[in-house]
Amino acid sequence: MLNFFKKYAKNIIAFIIICSVIVLIIRFFPRPKILNDYTFSKSFFSRDGKLLRVTVSYDDKYRVFYPLNEIPEQIQQAVLLYEDKNFYFHIGINPVSLLRAIKTTFILKNGKQGASTITMQTVRILYNLNTKTVAGKIKQIFLALWLEMRYSKKDILEAYFNIAPYGYNIEGIGAASLIYFNKRLQDLELHEQLTLAVIPQNPNIRRPSLKTGFEKMKVARKILYDKWKKKYPESKNKEHFFDMPMDIKSPKELPFYVPHVVNYLNSKINKNEIYTTIDLKLQMLFEENIRKYIDRNSSLGIKNASVLLVNTKTMQAEVAVGSADFFNNDILGQIDGVRAKRMAGSVLKTFIYGLALENGLICPTTLLKDTFHYFSIYAPENSDRQFAGPVFAQDALVNSRNIPAIKLLQDIGIETFLNLLKTAGITKLKSAEHYGVSAAIGTIDVSVEEVAKLYSSLLNGGKTEEIKYVTDDKKESDTESDKTIFSKETAFILFDMLSHNPAPQNFNIKDKYGNNIKVAWKTGTSYCFKDAWAAGAFGDYVLVVWVGNFSGESNSNFWGRTAAGNLFFELIRTVVLNKKDQNFFSPDMKDLNIKKIQVCSVSGAVANKFCPKKTDCYFIPGTSPINLCDIHRNILIDNKTGLRTNVEVKGKTHYEVYEFWPSDILSLFEKAGIKKKLPPKYMPNIEPEDISVSGNPPKIFLPLEDVIYKIVPGDKIIPLKADIDADADTVYWFIDGNFAGNSKKNETLFITALSGTHNIIATDDLNRYAYSSFTVEY
Repeated sequence: MLNFFKKYAKNIIAFIIICSVIVLIIRFFPRPKILNDYTFSKSFFSRDGKLLRVTVSYDDKYRVFYPLNEIPEQIQQAVLLYEDKNFYFHIGINPVSLLRAIKTTFILKNGKQGASTITMQTVRILYNLNTKTVAGKIKQIFLALWLEMRYSKKDILEAYFNIAPYGYNIEGIGAASLIYFNKRLQDLELHEQLTLAVIPQNPNIRRPSLKTGFEKMKVARKILYDKWKKKYPESKNKEHFFDMPMDIKSPKELPFYVPHVVNYLNSKINKNEIYTTIDLKLQMLFEENIRKYIDRNSSLGIKNASVLLVNTKTMQAEVAVGSADFFNNDILGQIDGVRAKRMAGSVLKTFIYGLALENGLICPTTLLKDTFHYFSIYAPENSDRQFAGPVFAQDALVNSRNIPAIKLLQDIGIETFLNLLKTAGITKLKSAEHYGVSAAIGTIDVSVEEVAKLYSSLLNGGKTEEIKYVTDDKKESDTESDKTIFSKETAFILFDMLSHNPAPQNFNIKDKYGNNIKVAWKTGTSYCFKDAWAAGAFGDYVLVVWVGNFSGESNSNFWGRTAAGNLFFELIRTVVLNKKDQNFFSPDMKDLNIKKIQVCSVSGAVANKFCPKKTDCYFIPGTSPINLCDIHRNILIDNKTGLRTNVEVKGKTHYEVYEFWPSDILSLFEKAGIKKKLPPKYMPNIEPEDISVSGNPPKIFLPLEDVIYKIVPGDKIIPLKADIDADADTVYWFIDGNFAGNSKKNETLFITALSGTHNIIATDDLNRYAYSSFTVEY
């Protein structure tokens, strides 16, 4: 034999070198990953690691991929000890075990004896081999050798751990851990690790979720544990765990929490493990509250709701309820209401007022008119079909008065408002021409998520950010991520304005110190009562509630304040009760350019010395409007006649303060039964030119300058109407220099007009006048 080796030594060495080169070429030649053709499940967890759901792969398997370096070393050692202790030393097959198995099975015929290595088991699964036949077994052996030449031991072991069978449609130890124990591999105890280690050898017989399978698994696990104790004697102190009952689940018992969020993330993120921002305990409490609320209000036709709770410090969604019942087809429960677009109603009015504050058009006590008004050919009403007359900006916002909001939107510009919404991330907006002034009263479609982004600006200094649903979302740079829609000062004042919106009865919510929690909130009701909204901020949180039907059905009970508002405050109470470690402080004025000034409690303007009552109002120096009160005027009265005069005579005249309201406001006071003391008339001997220098001139609001009146020749349908000061009675109308007629206070004069553009002069009986124009087409 020695002579043989000496004679053919060179040939033998050459053969070994050639084989080694071939093996090296095979090993390092570009090759796909072993599991390249496999698809995998995704596992979703709550923020604190509770399992929410495991999805199935494209071939309907529970198969969660774990890289080998993320599989605990203790699990790897347990599997190798039980399945293939020589794995790192053989070439894919174990010749000794193979010969022993052939002898036992075919020669001695003492029953089947296995000899498969982990590599052989892996190729059997990879290539779907029938290894019960001799041909199949031979094919398995050669494929195992081929796999070992092409891939490293770690590659093969990793593949095995991820496709080994575990009963049912479970493949891979990662999926088995999640399904049987609802735990990640990293969180398993030793007795749970050894349980999983013995299942793949006979997965259908040893299913631990079945009573018989559990008993068979225990027998196999006892054998493995005895081996384990010999190798790791220190583990004997854990023996008592192996005798304890185990809570083992089946695939049917897999959790199915937060389905809309999981579905959304499943379509967006290609990762095996996804940690959501969801607070599962609070999520389940919210879902239970919503179910009970709907049960209590089912007689009103309230069947569905969507809710989003966002922590504005992190911009993480802690609760997201897409619908009241995901599995209820009657309410189209699988639609995700957090992201579905619905008509906004008045919930966006907040940001019209924000722009008005930002642009110096108002402060909280600016007096706005809630009176009948034409906007082009549109004459809107309020939801109560009433007009409130003079109303402070704060009250107009809180009470969702339509006319003031539309007038402010006109002054701001619809395009400016839409640009704010775009900056905040509102998508699929149409043109300013499409919406017109109706944008102020809710014709814009938004989602619950988009409304939450907008309201987060109240707590984040006028900035909005994208809402996060995954804990490892990285915040982009400030210039890319932060979207400023208005200043910190405006955000603070808006919060304060909305915090004056009274809560429904029995909803005074207190913090852990016993103080009432400030809630800055706004409601909205869409056209035809299809959507009810409540949105607002408290502490560090923004909460948005939508109540309605995904089918778009109307319901006269879908009022924002009641249908959505009551649920809104129930959920806030739930947050406060379950966040006892948190403070729910309101924003403060620290480092803000804001001051408090005294304003007239009647007119809301900066108080003059004649205003009888004053109140405080937030004011942004250099921005907020500085208008002295024009309602309270100190006028000179003749003692004898009680009439107004313009010459002070000691002992014969005196000064007296009167309220001067525009005629349209006075008319509303009269309709409401409120008697206002009107200023007296001037004495007859006073010349008109001495009068006209004081008081306010008429304000023409009909006809409209931006409307072309298309009429039939001869029709008397051009309306003329103006507001006049409290001391005037009559308006005299001149069209293109010709007298057209006169109208009394609050009256409308109708005239005919030729085709073309016409100039108007409106003069009151105190010689004060105003100009306008209008266009007619026949």
